[in-house]
Amino acid sequence: MACAATFTRCLFGAGKRLAHVNYIANCRLRYLTVQERMASELSFSFRNRVVPVTFSPSVSPALAQSALDSEVFKTWCRRCEVEKDGKRIELESVEIQNVDMFGPRVGFVKIKADSTLVDGITHHQHRLPGICFLRGGAVTILVVLICEELDGQVFSVLVDQPR
Repeated sequence: MACAATFTRCLFGAGKRLAHVNYIANCRLRYLTVQERMASELSFSFRNRVVPVTFSPSVSPALAQSALDSEVFKTWCRRCEVEKDGKRIELESVEIQNVDMFGPRVGFVKIKADSTLVDGITHHQHRLPGICFLRGGAVTILVVLICEELDGQVFSVLVDQPR
């Protein structure tokens, strides 16, 4: 049976329990401390603005912070800050959807960014698709074969390689 959860926030005062989560399926009660709640309110600086960061329930606050501190995330931010041909990317928010660890270090990070491409000359704004898979220096090649004998049907090559 799927686990249904209801989230109820209760304020008890500074230094005490800030919120609790009641898991109905397991009848398990867990209290979030003020420190945990503060850790769940993450952000980063982008073009001298603070960009709020949320994360999915499968990602802990500590894991989300590790993702923000990772080299793959910092590289992505630096590349997004670069203006090209008078166009720039504006970030409104970022959601961390998944983090894969390679031992003690962050391996892959999947994020969903609320972003817009802004033309600095015409001031035209265009929403960008925001799903990003941050993976660092891992190399990937997608080979696409177009078969002329089958009316341009498209095929891709899949290599099964144990690591």
